[in-house]
Amino acid sequence: MRMLFPHTSMTIFFAIVTGVLLWLSSLATGWTANYLALHKLGTAISNSLRIRNRLGPKWAEVLASWVRHHAAGSVGFIVLGFLLGTVPIVVELFGIPLEVRHVTLAAASLGYALDGAHLYGQLHWHETILAMSGIGLVGIVNIFTSFALSFFLALRARNIGEAQSRRFLREVGRELLANPLAFLLPRR
Repeated sequence: MRMLFPHTSMTIFFAIVTGVLLWLSSLATGWTANYLALHKLGTAISNSLRIRNRLGPKWAEVLASWVRHHAAGSVGFIVLGFLLGTVPIVVELFGIPLEVRHVTLAAASLGYALDGAHLYGQLHWHETILAMSGIGLVGIVNIFTSFALSFFLALRARNIGEAQSRRFLREVGRELLANPLAFLLPRR
């Protein structure tokens, strides 16, 4: 539980590193989506005579639909899992202690820690509050890091000037202050 205390642990640094890994997995998702769209892979699968002969027309269309709608996201999830699982181990081989601080994983860890602390009568509310604040901070840092990297990449890719980027950030900030739930919940 103490590993999540924002003031006495490396939680913020680890959350920043995890935000970078989240951003890298989003790049893999985007690259895959672009590749699939450029090569029209969904249409190619549904029209392929070999695939239609082997799977049948119905299953060829099912496969094509899956590729159109889910392949890019699946690649992103696989890359994210690979990065979260292997990067800390590889970095540890060089003697650098690195841990993953993803908001979902941290919340699950805290849940297990709270259950164990309650079971053994060692549950203290001030530690619970500190750990929960650490989870909130991890979530904010994960999102901010990933967003900032994506934003800077988009600025560079589109050759957007400093004035336009500031204006965009002001508009996003205004929207965040006016309607913060719009960033978390889908609009109807």
